[in-house]
Amino acid sequence: MVGRGRRSARLLVHTADGMPVHDADGGRVTASRREVVAAVRTRLAATGTPPGLVDVVVEDGRLVAVGAQVACPWGVDLRRAGEDARAEVLEALLGVLGRDPDFDHDRGVRVQVSDVSVPD
Repeated sequence: MVGRGRRSARLLVHTADGMPVHDADGGRVTASRREVVAAVRTRLAATGTPPGLVDVVVEDGRLVAVGAQVACPWGVDLRRAGEDARAEVLEALLGVLGRDPDFDHDRGVRVQVSDVSVPD
């Protein structure tokens, strides 16, 4: 579940318009990798797409990539399920980190359907 790099990696938080967030003392506000992973897992689980591995890649305090594996029930359109899950991951990232202008929202999130469950 833990992504590459240090477990305790901190990620910079931005406003909705991409500006860095500062605390009352003028320091940069950060979120932990664990917070990001938890937000992604919670968001996916709430939509009925059980998450598997969630990989968060951080370099120099910036989010570089997120990978998530999900499980889907038999018979659903897997491409659509993956696209929906990807949108949920992006929303989770925006909720925790804001809009980092250096993060590639088009290529920075990868979702893989890793399991298909067959009903009993």
